[in-house]
Amino acid sequence: MSADCGSVYHHFPGGRAQLIDEAVALAGDFVAGLIETAAEEIHDPLARALRDRPEPQQ
Repeated sequence: MSADCGSVYHHFPGGRAQLIDEAVALAGDFVAGLIETAAEEIHDPLARALRDRPEPQQ
């Protein structure tokens, strides 16, 4: 089955699961950026710990 260029499946050949995975990853990166920015602006030890945490293993 071939999807035309205007189809969502053309951009996400893995289908709905790929679309959801990429949307969740993008949202996670966005929220992580918000947390990092907030942690840089305040002097809270917990916020610094969240900012400086090791990256999760995939």
